[in-house]
Amino acid sequence: MSRSRSAALAALTALFVAAAVGVTVAKEPPAPATPTVVRAYHDSGQWAKDTKAAFAKATKALQKSVAKKVKRATLVMDIDDTSLSTYDCASPGDFTSAATATCIIGAKLPVIPQALALAKYAVKKKVKLVFITARPQSIEALTRANLALAKYPKYTLVMKPVTTEPVASSAYKTAARKALVDGGARIVLSVGDQQSDLVGGFAGTTVKIPNPMYLNK
Repeated sequence: MSRSRSAALAALTALFVAAAVGVTVAKEPPAPATPTVVRAYHDSGQWAKDTKAAFAKATKALQKSVAKKVKRATLVMDIDDTSLSTYDCASPGDFTSAATATCIIGAKLPVIPQALALAKYAVKKKVKLVFITARPQSIEALTRANLALAKYPKYTLVMKPVTTEPVASSAYKTAARKALVDGGARIVLSVGDQQSDLVGGFAGTTVKIPNPMYLNK
């Protein structure tokens, strides 16, 4: 192959690669994405933009509820990769479930700033903050320590009971929201990075936060 043809082929290959990467990071990739795709989405800055947009939507929804003076208004938030980020810690382990679990146990996950701002706004406006997480009750102390490190304001914590029978996160979280509503709460907003955080009802508005790293059903 001539030098000119080799150069042309190399240029064309680079063009296709660039185009492919552009498509990959243009929007949130379906979870669970490969580590390469996750990092491309993150490093492109699109993840940060999508997160900012999602929390802006959540904030507007909460502001409307505050303006309506909803009685016993409650904000429900997930923890991992909604309120705290596992990205930096789990990246060296290619975002495997084992890597993510190790990061959670470490209890030093960084806060997601927009989530903290939303939580603080809620508490300031007398909206009750409730974390409903699929984390097991056995790590409650570690979870509270990390939330304290992240400087989250006053909250109620609901954690998944440790049982012999497996329970899907979506079923558990639906039941947890129902319990809050049955107790008189009015869940005006539910925010989470998984569809399992949001399906099942018992919430006024739901907002999905981007997370292509893993899928929790």
